[in-house]
Amino acid sequence: MAKLLIVDDDPGVLYFIQNMFQANGYEVVIARNGEEAIESVKTDMVDLVVTDLRMPRMDGMELLRELKSALAPSLPVIMLTAYTSDETALEAKKLGAFAYMAKPFDVAALLDVVKRALSAEEK
Repeated sequence: MAKLLIVDDDPGVLYFIQNMFQANGYEVVIARNGEEAIESVKTDMVDLVVTDLRMPRMDGMELLRELKSALAPSLPVIMLTAYTSDETALEAKKLGAFAYMAKPFDVAALLDVVKRALSAEEK
């Protein structure tokens, strides 16, 4: 099964998303900010990243830029945020995010987006 990297600075959200994906058969690696996520991508061979937008030290947009610039340009990235705006959604898409979703999110919808992103990578 696919290995997912979940990035969020809120321990409750991180725990919930981790358990949700594990219950659906995914292997999960967690990071609490963008810097930890970069290290995980370098060492853990993840198949997909689900990241919060607003985090300390390195936010989700900066993480997306780093991943898409050279580190892992083909790695699918799904952005989650409680602070949605058309501007940030557009910026995330331009930078190469697979999806941009609002918190609180629908569990079934997030699982569906992850499945679609992983199947798009296999093609």
